Amino acid sequence: MLVPRAGSTNSNTDGIRMTIDASRALSGCMQATHEMFYCLDESRYEQLVALFTPHGTLHRQGELLSGHEQIMQAMVRRSITQRIRHVISNAFVESQASGLTHVVAYMTAYRFDDGTLRIGPIEISRPFRMSIVRAAFQPSGSAWKIASMAFSTEFEFADDSR
Repeated sequence: MLVPRAGSTNSNTDGIRMTIDASRALSGCMQATHEMFYCLDESRYEQLVALFTPHGTLHRQGELLSGHEQIMQAMVRRSITQRIRHVISNAFVESQASGLTHVVAYMTAYRFDDGTLRIGPIEISRPFRMSIVRAAFQPSGSAWKIASMAFSTEFEFADDSR
C-alpha cells in the first residue's frame, strides 16, 4: 500500500492502493520488461519485438516507433560493437484501467562503444544514463505484452569512457 504524503488525504490522486491483482500484474509486467531489456542488450531483436502487441509503441531517443516493423527497423540500426546493459529498479503499478496495467520504473544504462567488438570485462567509470520508464501492458494468454513503452531521461552522465 502506498503511504500518503504528509498532510494529504488517502484519495486516488495520491496513488493507487496495492491490491493483490496489482501485485500479480506487476510481477508479470516486470517479467516482460526485464526480458525486453535483456533482448535489447543481447541484440535479440526478433524476441524483443515479439514482446510488444502488434500495434505496440516504443518511444526512445526522441523517436516514436509504432508496430513491430518500425521497432525492428530501429533495432537493426543500433551499433553492433556497443556493449550495453540496462538495470531496471523501483517498479510499481501506477494504474490499471481499460484492460491495461501502467507501470513506472527506473532504468540505469551502462554503455561502452569504441567501434570494436570486445570480449571480457570492460572498464567504465560511471553509468551512461538514468531514465524513467513508463509502460502499459496488456494481458495476452498467460503472458503480458507491451502496449506502449517510453523513456524520459533524468540524468546524463559525463562521458569519459566512450
